[in-house]
Amino acid sequence: MSSESSSEIFGAQWAGRLCVALLVGLGIVTGVAFYDEHRCSQLEATAENSAVGDKAFFPIPAEAAPEQATAPLVVNFNGKALTAVSSRNYEERDSKMIRVGMEDSKRFSVYTSTEAIKPLKGEMGNAGGEVYFLKTGPGKYLKFK
Repeated sequence: MSSESSSEIFGAQWAGRLCVALLVGLGIVTGVAFYDEHRCSQLEATAENSAVGDKAFFPIPAEAAPEQATAPLVVNFNGKALTAVSSRNYEERDSKMIRVGMEDSKRFSVYTSTEAIKPLKGEMGNAGGEVYFLKTGPGKYLKFK
């Protein structure tokens, strides 16, 4: 009988130790999960480099309507003045436009296209420097040089 009681005591001790080890392990897993939950902004940061989702639209002034002769639209990008090629919008998919930076006032994103864009009717080609775009609406862009 004494051998049975000693084996029961031995089994109960191991069961107790196993229970404590499982509780400690569960506590560690809970602590790590809690720690990671509060660092989500660091762990899951994403950056969208295309124009998809950009809601900061460059306003076209009313006096820049195509039927009126006005001064050209000018924005500064990296300290360099960019002039609008025309006041007419290019219609391109937002996913084809890649953000290259912000214009100097930091209000609007400046884009380039991943594909060659044909000039609008009555417009000169893309020869002579970099071509940039500012978003004026969903899928609409003004071309700047």
